[in-house]
Amino acid sequence: MLFFVLKFFFVYCTVHLFH
Repeated sequence: MLFFVLKFFFVYCTVHLFH
């Protein structure tokens, strides 16, 4: 579960950066 949350956070950060 922790890994999933970490991955989700990473994706969110990337999306924010791309935006």
